[in-house]
Formats: sequence, structure tokens, C-alpha cells
Amino acid sequence: MKPKYYSLKKILSYKATYNMIFGQRSNGKTFSVVDLMIKTFCQKGISSAYIRRLDTELIISEIGMLLKPHIENIIKYSKGKYNSYVYKSRIFFLTHVNGNGDIEYTSDPCIYCLALSKSPKSKGADRGEIAYTLFDEFLTRQFYLNDEFILYTETLSTLIRDRDTTINFLIGNTVNKYCPYFQEMGLTHIQEQKQGTIDFYTYGDSDLTVAVEYCEERKMSKSVSKYFAFDNPHLQMINTGVWEFANYPHSPEKITQNMVIDRSFLEFDKNKLCINFVMSDSLYLYICPHTKDINDNAIIFTNNIDQNPLHIVDPRTSKIKLCRVLWELIQSHRVFYSDNTTGEIFNNWIKNLLKITIYKS
Repeated sequence: MKPKYYSLKKILSYKATYNMIFGQRSNGKTFSVVDLMIKTFCQKGISSAYIRRLDTELIISEIGMLLKPHIENIIKYSKGKYNSYVYKSRIFFLTHVNGNGDIEYTSDPCIYCLALSKSPKSKGADRGEIAYTLFDEFLTRQFYLNDEFILYTETLSTLIRDRDTTINFLIGNTVNKYCPYFQEMGLTHIQEQKQGTIDFYTYGDSDLTVAVEYCEERKMSKSVSKYFAFDNPHLQMINTGVWEFANYPHSPEKITQNMVIDRSFLEFDKNKLCINFVMSDSLYLYICPHTKDINDNAIIFTNNIDQNPLHIVDPRTSKIKLCRVLWELIQSHRVFYSDNTTGEIFNNWIKNLLKITIYKS
């Protein structure tokens, strides 16, 4: 059976300002948008823009092959005017190469490439009308830049200028359910969205609209799927497009109330977790979901800054002893979880803290 690859047909029918598309790896998401960019350039002469998080992702060894699968369509869409491409100065140009391998002529810029980690002020002069922007791999298991959503919108502003015809795509693999873009864009139903559906968001009286597609599962051929049949939750994202979760360490023993010597709480990404300080043979943390109200005298780790001294943004800078102990236990890997979902939430909070020291935009 020939595998079914992703098509833009359904999501484009919504005519949204932003199109967010996520699903399993290698199902044709990026290919489809880049193909649309090339087709639009060949038929209308309008450029597009390709965006990545880091500038290192735009060096030729990383991105130079982006258009290689599109050679046949470059010839088709340009009616033979172009039959190849070249990547230089962070721009893809279409070219015509003769039988000796020499470039006879080169097009105007087809696709500009930009990185969010570069200052918006360095994005350059007006590039003219931009048909589409594509932020590729916007979902990550690594880290997001400081104020990344602001960097993204500032980057768009340098491309769009005062025009209102640009359509924007954000594409990612289902590697991590935590993403600051979801909250910043008011995408309230993503956590519950089912595969194969498109949710459509509107924003009051404005013309802003966002279409969010959770791609339906692309069935791999039996001969290919055998390579990813191991019993590992990471591989389900490749096979089926379900959200990727790691295997986190669960409690090594049954925990009783008298073993819990203290508690704190975490509020992160609309989730509440209880952080239990458990004393057994040694001290460790046991993290589990929390559904009840939190006492006013409890320590809460949160991203929301207020005047309450018990509401801690960063335990590493707090003078409270419990915060120092918490961070020491995290660093020594003395942390256990009730389930993998809880582990995912807690570890995304840790990554959110560490990104400040790992990378400064």
C-alpha cells in the first residue's frame, strides 16, 4: 500500500491568517508548504520566507538540501525555465543549469531564510511582497528562546511590513505538548484536540484567524514500519503521530503519609503538580498531579510574578531552604513521578528555567 502524504487542501480552505500544523515525522508537512512557495513564485513571481529558531540551522550543510525533492516540480511549475536551485546568503534562488553543469541564469529570490535568534533589526530591508512564511519545527523538546513568541512576531513584522496578504504557517512534529505559542496565541483546545481534526480560532471583532490541524495518522508501509516497532513511547510519534512522551522513573516504593516530610506545588502550563519531599532510605522528590485548592501558606513555583514571597519563579535564586533542597534533588536525579505525563510537565518546567542560562537571545 502506498503511504498517504499530507495535503494542504483542507487547512487552506479555512483561509486563516495563521495555519498551525503538527503530526508525525516525515508525513510531508514541510514538503507541502515549500512546494506551495515554489509554485507561487514560478506562477506569480512572489517570494516567501522560511524561518527556523537558530541561525545555525540555516547554514548550507543543514538546509541546503531543502529544495532537492522539489526539482521535478521546479521544472513543471516554471515550464522548464528553471531546472535547479542555489542557496547563498540565506536565500534560495531558482536556476537553469545547462548540460555542462553551468548555471546559465538565476531567478530573483524565491525563498528568504531567517532565524529568530538573530535580532529583528538585522532582518534587512524591505523584501517586497511575501506570499507565505513557514516557521519549521516550531515545536521542540530542547528549549525556546527568551520571549520567543515576541521574536517570532517581530520577524514577521519585518517581512509583512504594511501588507495584509501574507499567509503564515507553523509546522512541527508531535515531540512536546508544552509550547509557549499555544498560550500566547490563545489555542485553548490543543491539549484535547484529536488526530485528523482542524480547530478554527477567531479573536473578537478582528480579522485574525488561526487554523490548527493535528494531522491524521499516515500509515507506513509494512516494510518500513518494522524499523520502528520497538516498545518505546518516543517511536509512537514516528509511527502514528501521537504526542511523544519519555519514560520517566516511577516511585521505587509505596509512599505513605508519614514518609512525606514536606510539600510544595508547581503551577505550569495550566497544570498543577504536588511536589512531595519523601524520606525513606534517603530523601527524594515524588511528583504527582494536584487537583485540589492549594493552601495560602504553601510554596508554589510559578511563572506568574506577584508580591507573595511564597510564590517562587526560580528556586535557584530563592533564599528559602526548601527551594535549595528541591534544586539539589533535581540536580542529583532524585526525582520520581506518578506517571509519564506528570514527568513531562515537570521536566518542561525545568527546561523553561534552564533556557535562561543555556541560551540568551
